[in-house]
Amino acid sequence: MKHIFRTSDLALATFLKLNSLELLSVSSVGRSKSTFMFRETDARQALVLDFFNHRGQVEPLEFVSVFKSLKGLAHEMKSDEIAENDHDTPERAG
Repeated sequence: MKHIFRTSDLALATFLKLNSLELLSVSSVGRSKSTFMFRETDARQALVLDFFNHRGQVEPLEFVSVFKSLKGLAHEMKSDEIAENDHDTPERAG
């Protein structure tokens, strides 16, 4: 069984991605939130602490680029789920 770390914090997800944690999937939670799932590693806990203690360092332009990519991916996943739900809902006869 593989261990997974989940976060709904887009900035933290960006930081983890920039520090080479493997993004496994993204799922939507409600209308405005997404959960990012990463493969758990020995370094993950230290990275999270570095992020929240303002010790983590990444290139600003790379951060912005990955942040936008993850935000777009989350939006795309929400759109896919909405489309799937629309197909699952029976249409009313008019």
